[in-house]
Amino acid sequence: MFLNDDFDMVIDSWYDSTFPVIVELVEVNHELVARKRRGDKTVDAINICPTISKIMVLTNDELEDIGVKIFFSDGTFETAICGDGDKFELWYGLAICMMKRTFNFGDSNSAIFNKLVRYAEKFLDKQTKQAAKEITEREEEKKRSEKRAAESAKKKAEHRQNNIDFLAEAITKALQNVTGNQKPESENS
Repeated sequence: MFLNDDFDMVIDSWYDSTFPVIVELVEVNHELVARKRRGDKTVDAINICPTISKIMVLTNDELEDIGVKIFFSDGTFETAICGDGDKFELWYGLAICMMKRTFNFGDSNSAIFNKLVRYAEKFLDKQTKQAAKEITEREEEKKRSEKRAAESAKKKAEHRQNNIDFLAEAITKALQNVTGNQKPESENS
């Protein structure tokens, strides 16, 4: 999918690349519509949203830009206001207003858009918690693994020391038997 010089979206079809589907954004009777074309065949236009009649940039008491309000030709409007700590970006405000309008199917009530955003926020929150849980589980498994490795090393060291002590005792007894129950010279002095 790409935009051509006339800002028409061109979508190449996977099943017929010789006649790509072209979606044009055109104004018909003061409304923005999407019209699909394939070759010389045109499909019915889909109303996206009415024409914009006015755009207001909203400011706070300190005269800082904080939001956008778009008025449409059918008398409805959409508003996008920055949240606490957000930096105002006109493009994002306009995009959010247009998305609200598109997702609400012409209704000035933002309930559908807000539900979609809340759903996405809950999904992201769930995904973030799951990722944090997996990280915690990996860290705990790593700690358990390190603890098992330390215990294993400690047991090996103890076993080795026991073997050394056993061999030292066996050598000492063997020397005592060979020398006639006398202590080795190093122990006599």
